[in-house]
Amino acid sequence: MRIVEDDLSGDAIAALLREHLAEMASHSPPQSVHALDVNGLRSPDVTVWTAWEGGELAGCGALKSLGADSGEVKSMRTARAHRRRGVAAALLDHIVAEAQRRGLRRLSLETGSMAHFAPARALYARYGFEPCGPFGDYVDDPNSVFMSRSLAETAGSGGAGNALPADGDAVVSVQGVSKTYDSGLAALRSVDLEIRRGEIFALLGPNGAGKTTLINIVCGIVNLSSGRVLVDGYDAVRDYRQARSRIGLVPQELPNDAFETVWNTVSFSRGLFGRPPDPAHIERVLRQLALWDKRDDQQITLSGGMKRRVLIAKALAHEPSILFLDEPTAGVDVELRRGLWDLVRRLRADGVTIILTTHYIEEAERMADRIGVIHRGELVLVEPTAALVRDLGRKRLVLTLREPLAAIPQPLSRHALELGESGQTLVYSYDSTRGHTGIDGLMADLEAAGVRFSDVETSESSLEEIFVELLKARS
Repeated sequence: MRIVEDDLSGDAIAALLREHLAEMASHSPPQSVHALDVNGLRSPDVTVWTAWEGGELAGCGALKSLGADSGEVKSMRTARAHRRRGVAAALLDHIVAEAQRRGLRRLSLETGSMAHFAPARALYARYGFEPCGPFGDYVDDPNSVFMSRSLAETAGSGGAGNALPADGDAVVSVQGVSKTYDSGLAALRSVDLEIRRGEIFALLGPNGAGKTTLINIVCGIVNLSSGRVLVDGYDAVRDYRQARSRIGLVPQELPNDAFETVWNTVSFSRGLFGRPPDPAHIERVLRQLALWDKRDDQQITLSGGMKRRVLIAKALAHEPSILFLDEPTAGVDVELRRGLWDLVRRLRADGVTIILTTHYIEEAERMADRIGVIHRGELVLVEPTAALVRDLGRKRLVLTLREPLAAIPQPLSRHALELGESGQTLVYSYDSTRGHTGIDGLMADLEAAGVRFSDVETSESSLEEIFVELLKARS
């Protein structure tokens, strides 16, 4: 699915908006219809996005500015032919991420109170929107439901969308788990971890850190040496059937049933868990993964990216509530990687808990609510993504000098300065969470030393830099 900003000049979006207005009018009295027409959506304070599947318009959504720090979701609409395919969830996720990127602290919306609007209210609730009073120019109306959510409290920094589930609602509980192989290799050392229901959790670590071992223990593929794992309240060893039925696993390895068709292999995976045949569900999964046209193809004929999608389809065939993705985008191109990110967000919007391991720092930063770092079999930390970047990241002040320096002048030696290549920049690192950053003293010393600069810019540590520093500290 491709989501783009729209200038509202196309016939397809005009038709979809007319359909949207007509449907709103058929379910609400005129005074309770607040949907914007094309002219209203062309206002400078409104941005409209459209979702496309191939060459077909799948849906639209908009963000209206309500001031410096708040916005309103408007004109959410899915084309009839694309309903129940995660279009609305993908658009809402995009709008929430854009609102965060703009620095908004609150996002609100108005929807209908009638039964017709119940699916929309449920979607908004899954994304952390809660009932509130009228906002902006709205007034109390029995036909309207007003909802709002804080963006400042969102844990994920990359637009993952949903509000972070409550601390106590653990769907996977790893308690003191260790794994030592017969060779003496200690792959895991007393790992404690709780995965919250409905979140996207990313497990980071270098090769050999223990990520795959931990996932395989939870999924029942590898026996633990000590400790305990609970999956949705079931002991993964004692109640293994109930525990495994709730889990879908997408492994790193590509399938070995190369001559089987896509439809047969996905249907077979469903049967392995004792689920009765459900062709309608298999069709939904294949369509969601853009595999429907390949359903009768042998896997040996598929591209690497398509084979990766088949693995995900197999994992979803028995309708699990927990999905493990072990390096899901390894070896795929950028376009497919982003497509898989969209799929993961839609799955989470449908209530699936996602646990992924990855080497791609960008993947974790953009998608995960929380991040765990594992190194040499030990869980180094578990933090909300935004908090990790905020608390462990450092800001930099980069000064572009008018005249290059051969060395840092003595009067500036008390500051933690680095001289850039060719002596054209000075870089000052500081902790923005501390009351005194030292910038004022630096500026005074620069003036006293006669160092002039032509430009100033600030930047902050990326998750990748934080990750590298954490591993260095543990080595």
